[in-house]
Amino acid sequence: MPIPIFTHRRLWLALIFLTAGIAASRLNASDSFESDNIASSATPIANGATQTHSIHEVGDKDWVSFTLPLGVTNLVIETSGASGDTEIFLFGPNSSTTAVASNDDWGNNTFSKIIRDSPTAGEYFLRVEEYSNNATIDSYAIKVSWSDPLEGDSFEPDNTAETAVAISNGQTQNRSIHVDGDLDWATFTIGAGGATDFVVETAGSTVDQFNLSRDTVLTLFGPNSTTTVLEENDDIDGGPGGNNRFSRISLGSLAAGTYHVRVMDYNNNDRIDGYTLRAAWTQVSTAKLSNLSVRAKTGGEFGTLILGFATSTASKEILIRGMGPTIADFGVQNPIADPRLDMVLNGDVIDEVDDWINEPNVSDIRTRSAALGAFAPTWSFEAILLRSVEPNPYTVLVTDVFGDTGEVLIEAYDADSPDAAGRLTNFSTRTQVGGSAGILTAGFVIAGTGDLTLLIRGVGPTLADYGVSDVMGDPTLRVISSATGADVGFNDDWGFASSGSTLLRTTASAVGAFALREDSADAALLITLPPGVYTVQMDAYDNMSPGTGLVEIYEVRSSPRR
Repeated sequence: MPIPIFTHRRLWLALIFLTAGIAASRLNASDSFESDNIASSATPIANGATQTHSIHEVGDKDWVSFTLPLGVTNLVIETSGASGDTEIFLFGPNSSTTAVASNDDWGNNTFSKIIRDSPTAGEYFLRVEEYSNNATIDSYAIKVSWSDPLEGDSFEPDNTAETAVAISNGQTQNRSIHVDGDLDWATFTIGAGGATDFVVETAGSTVDQFNLSRDTVLTLFGPNSTTTVLEENDDIDGGPGGNNRFSRISLGSLAAGTYHVRVMDYNNNDRIDGYTLRAAWTQVSTAKLSNLSVRAKTGGEFGTLILGFATSTASKEILIRGMGPTIADFGVQNPIADPRLDMVLNGDVIDEVDDWINEPNVSDIRTRSAALGAFAPTWSFEAILLRSVEPNPYTVLVTDVFGDTGEVLIEAYDADSPDAAGRLTNFSTRTQVGGSAGILTAGFVIAGTGDLTLLIRGVGPTLADYGVSDVMGDPTLRVISSATGADVGFNDDWGFASSGSTLLRTTASAVGAFALREDSADAALLITLPPGVYTVQMDAYDNMSPGTGLVEIYEVRSSPRR
């Protein structure tokens, strides 16, 4: 029986609807980035951007591309969505065929993620597929993000020993390893005498903003070499099991010289967005007394001007000058015309000089005086003595050959090389102070590096216990910095000194100074000073009870305890 025409038409329409339904099950609407199914048509994606894509048909592939600058870190590529199962493939740099990484499921998620801590700069390509290439994904998101390079710290460029930045004792510097392979160099100098208790270290938060460990390696080079490795440290806590991946180098001592420090990331392939570098040490002091000068009246009612000094440790070359007529060139009134020096040891005169020009070593006197910065004599009558002495206390008397009274300048210099073992440990001068004699002014010089502690005393009343007559009743003592003109120390009665009478008493005993009367008005200071030129002024309190006074300056080599 023939099939009715309307029946054919119904069958035809059914077939059309069935075919359309099958097609609809296999094809979703393409996303706005199509066509992007090959690398050459990859869609660029910016840092931090999210794009919405779809696998709109079975076998569809979505390609994106991005370019990383030098120094990028923490590259994260990820897909996400309501449903679907992606697989992603990363290619590069500067290649769409060189595979770098791939991922199917990230954790319990059927979407994908790739993380690269420190990727190489260049252009990258990413391909996204449905996992088995046999289904569609209606919609998914793809996001690419990375950390841009850090700006260099304020010490850049410092990535070579030649561009190393100086770091001072006790200084902390804020630094960063701002790109992969960055090196931070610092340099410092240990002065003559060396240093003790040296430490250089890095520090900071142990993880960065991405919870990645900061891990430094610290290398110390020197002395006076940028290639000789002295010490190296990776982790402060000493091993991979520890939590502190920063670095520290500690040394009991360092010789004098220039040193370099290099800081790098552990494998030199990562960034450290911030850390501190600190260096500290205790400089061994080479400070020493190198010169004393006293200008005062000698002869007649003022008595003989006396200079005392002591040496220790080893033989010492000293230059002693008694200057009379030449100081008139500097405006000094009434100088003695013809000074004479007598050097005394244990009560015996061991050397004497009248006219320096007649000394057998006159050429050495000229040379050494110039090297020490002493002004040149303009008269042959000056008394100048250059000789070596053994460790002992010495006394030098300065008088006028003709017994006249007048002004005189007496000077004592350490004439040795700076690294000589022998030391000048004590200076003193005794003369009339106050009244018509005026203020006793003594100048001294501290040379070398580091600080020097001194015991300075202005003695009057206690001198009577040693047979000295007409002593000062109440001396005052003032120490002035020649560099600033400011007072750096003052004392009237030693029992009320800021450093304490007990400390002064024990210090005096330690340096071999005679004891002061417990209730005396003598003056004393214990003071620590940097290298420089200083003046000591001794006067009678309110100009009352002038008389014979003694100024003493002792080197204190170790700090006494209270």
